[in-house]
Amino acid sequence: MNYKPPGFLVVKPDVMYKVLAFAGKTVLAFAEDLDIEPIEAYSLLSGEKMGKDIAKKFIIHYKAEYAHRYIDWEILGLSDPYLNIRKRNIRSRNFYQCNTAKKEDAIENE
Repeated sequence: MNYKPPGFLVVKPDVMYKVLAFAGKTVLAFAEDLDIEPIEAYSLLSGEKMGKDIAKKFIIHYKAEYAHRYIDWEILGLSDPYLNIRKRNIRSRNFYQCNTAKKEDAIENE
């Protein structure tokens, strides 16, 4: 896969504040989890563009399976690569199931 991530990260502030509230975390605890300065955490949560180092820490902390949900892909001008992979997997799984059903029908009709 030749995906090259942008050199910055923008998160959806409303979604991230809901995530922190659900987890019962403050912005300071969030900053400690990511090992960044509190001012950087406030900037990240306000929707500002953050550098590659913070982006890497964010994605590692939240794992790619979940972090992609919090990233504002429209501002980055990209489509969500994780969702594209899931769509491709669903299409191939449906194709497999369809072909398997055809084979089973052919065996029954013999």
